[in-house]
Amino acid sequence: MRLAEQIAARRTKERRAFEIPEWGEDNKPLILYAKSITARDLNTLQRKYKNFLNDMNIEGMIELIIMKFETENGDKAFLKDDKMFLWGEDPALISSICGKLFSDTISVEEQEKN
Repeated sequence: MRLAEQIAARRTKERRAFEIPEWGEDNKPLILYAKSITARDLNTLQRKYKNFLNDMNIEGMIELIIMKFETENGDKAFLKDDKMFLWGEDPALISSICGKLFSDTISVEEQEKN
């Protein structure tokens, strides 16, 4: 097995849980899940939104949210059509949510162990 294949086999497939209080109901935060951002994800964003990593624009951040977030059962949390809904949100909230995807948080499985 090639080294790249060995690395890919060891790569964690765990999803992380993200609390988004602003989108929750009944004083409970919405919990969404996402796998780590990959080089492929960033390449996709860089192609659509030039210089995204150095100058994150709101459209690219919304695209990242749509790309990465899943429901508890693994379905996509947002569809491309939901972009219009996300455009109506506070830019600071979109930025904060996107920033969570880049942060180091523990996996859902590790959270359940504690």
